[in-house]
Amino acid sequence: MKKFILFILLSFSLFAESIDKYEVYVNILKSGSLEVKERILYNFQNTPHHGIYRDIPYLMKTDFIPKDIGISDFKIFMDNKEIKWKKIYESINQKKFIRLKIGDPNRTFTGKHLYEISYKIKRAVLYKDKINDAIRYNAIGTGWRVPIKNILISISLPSPLNRNNIKFKLFKGRYSSKELISSFKWINDREIEAKIDRLNPREGITFEIVFKRGLLEQSGEENQKASLKDYILAYIQFPIIFLFLGFLYKEYSKHSFKKRSIAVMYEPPKNLDVLQSGLILDKFADTKDFSAAVIELAQKGYLEIFQPEKKGFSFNTTKTIATFKKTDKPTKDLSEDEKYLMEHILFKNSDTFILKKDPYTSKQIRDGFSHINERLYEWAVKNGYFKENPKKTRISFLIKTISIAFLITLLIGFISYIILPTDIIFSSIFIAIFISTGLVIGIKSKNWAGKIFGIAFISMSLFIFIPLFKNEWKYIFLTPLSFIIISVLAISILYRKIGDYTPKGYRVYLHLEGLREFIKRVKEDEIKRFLKEDPLFLDKLLPYAVLFDLTKHWIKFYDISNTSYPYWYHGNFNDFYYLSDHFAFISSDTSQSDSSMDAGGGFSGVGGGIGGGGGGSW
Repeated sequence: MKKFILFILLSFSLFAESIDKYEVYVNILKSGSLEVKERILYNFQNTPHHGIYRDIPYLMKTDFIPKDIGISDFKIFMDNKEIKWKKIYESINQKKFIRLKIGDPNRTFTGKHLYEISYKIKRAVLYKDKINDAIRYNAIGTGWRVPIKNILISISLPSPLNRNNIKFKLFKGRYSSKELISSFKWINDREIEAKIDRLNPREGITFEIVFKRGLLEQSGEENQKASLKDYILAYIQFPIIFLFLGFLYKEYSKHSFKKRSIAVMYEPPKNLDVLQSGLILDKFADTKDFSAAVIELAQKGYLEIFQPEKKGFSFNTTKTIATFKKTDKPTKDLSEDEKYLMEHILFKNSDTFILKKDPYTSKQIRDGFSHINERLYEWAVKNGYFKENPKKTRISFLIKTISIAFLITLLIGFISYIILPTDIIFSSIFIAIFISTGLVIGIKSKNWAGKIFGIAFISMSLFIFIPLFKNEWKYIFLTPLSFIIISVLAISILYRKIGDYTPKGYRVYLHLEGLREFIKRVKEDEIKRFLKEDPLFLDKLLPYAVLFDLTKHWIKFYDISNTSYPYWYHGNFNDFYYLSDHFAFISSDTSQSDSSMDAGGGFSGVGGGIGGGGGGSW
């Protein structure tokens, strides 16, 4: 009830203001331009205000994108004296307009005050049909939220036009109303005057003058047809996108070897552990590598894995996912990174490590992995597998490409600002950022959970932002949206490939790719042949199956070949492949984690012409 009373009081306060007289004088020139003068007697009543604002749309509709009608030469007076005012370009509900903010922020006044606003409109002739043009002008727009009384509309025609060669219509009402009024009279053959007693809030007046094309210097067809310049401005971003992609490819080419054929390999590279192999394989040390490293430590006899039976993968579980128990085997023969994994992450304080999702365990794993990562990058450069630290190379690549992409986005955004409403541009940028974020999440994630989250993030973004565009989707690809999404996608993909192999490093990379092909395509009879030579063949390659994300494919060969499950694994072997997904999830830091403005040239009726708009007090 209190809210209802407040609403009534606010409404009463608003409508206590009024425009007591509104006169519009429109002088149509032979060129097709307009000279407009508005005399607005605004009644502030007893409430102090600084002045009024006047919103005037400055675009007309075309066959492609809206075109500026060219409003200029503003002159503004209050009570026959010059007054402070400011011109601001605004955009609300996908309509662009000029806001004239009239008044002094340091002064207030009450009562009635007369405002005179004059200006010129360069392009006013609109297309009507195959042989006719029209001047369709919103003399009083539907954007005023106060009642208007004592309206006078005065129109002067140029010498080529007169009472005998034009058709004149006057519309009144809310936006798109086709209500015709006849309260106008001809003063002489080239002057029309209309008087209307009153308009309610959000009601306006539009006049239409139809005449044969060619009588005025302007053509409605030319005014409302996009020019070559308009098309160039609108689509210039697409050649820019191709140039940027070419630049990215050139940058990527600096860090790539000439492709060579991949020979199938049947064993891992010698003298490398799976963590080192993982870094050389994709130039990253990530959570899949660490999952593989734990399996390799178990396979080598340094720990045993106890995994309770699972019924699917759960993100929210705080229960034990797996328990690792250290064996008595000395760690002196391990590499530095394997030793650190054993002694500083898994078994720092005891001979048992419980893998579960809780803040302490997640932080312990992340901090340990981060330390190993840095040491692995240093090792790879020191031992001649990379020319320089891939991490530093990627940072340099990102700084260069993102800086250029940012400048291009500003350029495309500026061009879009010239031809499109600001809110369409900003909405498109928000959509692009959210979609790009979802794409990056999906690309970076090496487990299905992260990829699903990325897709869900994109879907949610579209669901939220789609309503903002209403019927303006045809303009979406003229904004920076396309460039932002394509550039982020391209940079994200190439970013993961940046890093300069040495010839030695590239040979190891090819070896690992050959091993991946073998694990991916091996047949049952080949597995049995290798098992005859080495009964532990499946166990030895299991860490690399985890590294290549082929765990589920590889463990099926245990049953097919009737081979015993690894002695170091205790649990349901069918749940084994969940272990790497849990590692990836736990090591990720998931715990932080009113306006009916007129737009010109659209239709016959109120608001279907150029000009108009509205205003209010401030």
